[in-house]
Amino acid sequence: MLKTKSLEFKNSMAAAIRSVRKSRSKYQQINDSMGPEKTTKRIKAWRNSVDSLHKELNSHANQLRALQYSQQSTSFTGSKSLSILVEFCEKASNEIQDLIKMLRSVSFISNSCEFPDWELVEQSLKHQVKKAIKAEINSEKETIEIFQEMHQLKENLLSQIIKGLLHKKVVLWMDLGILETGYTKGEVLEVMEYIKNYNKKHGHLPSKVEYQHPSSLPEFQSSTNKLTGFLKAFYDEFHGMVRLIENNFGLATVSFT
Repeated sequence: MLKTKSLEFKNSMAAAIRSVRKSRSKYQQINDSMGPEKTTKRIKAWRNSVDSLHKELNSHANQLRALQYSQQSTSFTGSKSLSILVEFCEKASNEIQDLIKMLRSVSFISNSCEFPDWELVEQSLKHQVKKAIKAEINSEKETIEIFQEMHQLKENLLSQIIKGLLHKKVVLWMDLGILETGYTKGEVLEVMEYIKNYNKKHGHLPSKVEYQHPSSLPEFQSSTNKLTGFLKAFYDEFHGMVRLIENNFGLATVSFT
């Protein structure tokens, strides 16, 4: 097909150039002794031949651009990075089901959520992943952007799971009347503030934290920082729980370092 197109262009260009040269030759023969009619006719023929050549050149340029795009797209489609992306997205789609199971045990769906039940939440998240797989990708930059989007989606869900676990721990400590001493991390304070506001509004402590759908979160792009913060807070809280149990039962201290 490429050879046929090249031959067609070569023939059409040759004809256009011959037409320009012929018209130019006649144009150069114009002199004062020629009447207006002959002069106008030759100038018009010259102009038309130049226009025809210009169109042929534009057509050739468009063909080259189309060919270049096609080669880039074909080359990229078979690239290793794209196959890795597809594998990553397929794995993420499978992991979402497990993440949703964990979320269901530590969070609840409020009436304001656009998805009223967990099945629809799971379908929506999997749809985001499938849409990324089916997207037309033409550059390494677009591949990296989809990697980041899928990575942020998973980190957002993980952040909410860890936040839900922190929430359960704080509520349990409140029920047991155990007072926190010392420095409290911002992530734990965020959970405590949520519990306080919820109790003030509804008159009881919430057993779970409210689920926030990733696509509706303004801070979705900063999920990495939130995951690290919640994970560090959970680590410290878990360490404190183990210490408390060890002290109450006279067990040997376990080092986490």
